[in-house]
Amino acid sequence: MNTTAENGNFHKMILPNHLKVTSMVALDRATMMLLITVWLAALLMVGMAVFTTGMAFETMRQSHEAKAIIPIVPSIRSAAANSDQVKEIGKRIEKMFTGIKTEASSNTLRIFTGSADMYMSWVTSLGYVDVIQRDVRWSIRDMCVGSECSGSQSSLMSALLIAESFTFEEKQ
Repeated sequence: MNTTAENGNFHKMILPNHLKVTSMVALDRATMMLLITVWLAALLMVGMAVFTTGMAFETMRQSHEAKAIIPIVPSIRSAAANSDQVKEIGKRIEKMFTGIKTEASSNTLRIFTGSADMYMSWVTSLGYVDVIQRDVRWSIRDMCVGSECSGSQSSLMSALLIAESFTFEEKQ
């Protein structure tokens, strides 16, 4: 008794030929559709990754350009000027402008004269004080000419200046 199972044709008994072919074709179509879908999704993801990376590099480049455009603004530190420095400036003024007197104390400098003939020298000395040292800024606290000067008979023109030294520091 020779059965199909003994001949090795057992699968022929279970599945007929047309059913095997139909199932293989259906499996091939499904597999191909799945592979096509997966590859399209992978290509789409690669395209999006390349696009996103390009946008990130462009944004980084624009950020570096913006940082390069922004100037570095130094900070300014100010303090009262050194009294020795103020006294030295007073001596220089008296030496340059004869007839002009100075009185220096801490960070103030009083420039005065008792003669109306010295008006131009007095005004010029006030301008000279402002540019004599580049790291000192002067402000006028009190200024009087003629009858406005009430404190001293010897001063017909007087200006009281306050010295403030400053330094520039670059921001880190």
